[in-house]
Amino acid sequence: MVPATVTQRKRLAFLALLAGAGSRGIARERLLLLFWPESSAGRARNALYQVLYAMRQALGDQSLVGGDELRLEPSVVLSDVAEFQEAIARGRLDTAVELYRGPFLDAFHLPGTPELERWLEQKRQELCRAHQTALTHLIADAMRRRDFETAVRYAERLVATDELSDRMMVTLMEALVASGDVTAALSRARVHATTVRRELGANVGPSVTQLVARLVAG
Repeated sequence: MVPATVTQRKRLAFLALLAGAGSRGIARERLLLLFWPESSAGRARNALYQVLYAMRQALGDQSLVGGDELRLEPSVVLSDVAEFQEAIARGRLDTAVELYRGPFLDAFHLPGTPELERWLEQKRQELCRAHQTALTHLIADAMRRRDFETAVRYAERLVATDELSDRMMVTLMEALVASGDVTAALSRARVHATTVRRELGANVGPSVTQLVARLVAG
């Protein structure tokens, strides 16, 4: 739960940025550029001091550590982003995918901070790719173990991250076929084709059409 005093948009973005930076932290000078790009150096540093003061008042004096490089103290401030990244680094992929709750700060916008917007989008894509890669490995592992129910469940979550991806749809279809549900695989292919046509004005790629043809023929 984020304390009420931290919910102001800039302070919330500040907290999320530090959480996303993890144990590496982020340089004070970088923070000034991200949050106050149009301010003078003096005004930007004063604004940063005020945000840091508010954060420590809300989360505790030991919540932020570091000198030139600021970071959250993990023993004081828990972050699902940090936990997700640690789980990925330690190979605990099942834990990681359970921690992932959707795009990082989805639809968050802070006017007048173009560098921050770019950083957030890069972090959003980085975390999403890590989530997709983790799911792909879990699906492959479940398929090897012939645990097709688990493979389908993870494949459904993979497709949900990018409903226009032919590659991800093929992964789901193959898991459904392995589970014995060819009808569901063909049904999902039809829905996918409709979605791609509606959103992109194009037909699905050959990987989907060829798999459909093999299933129909088989």
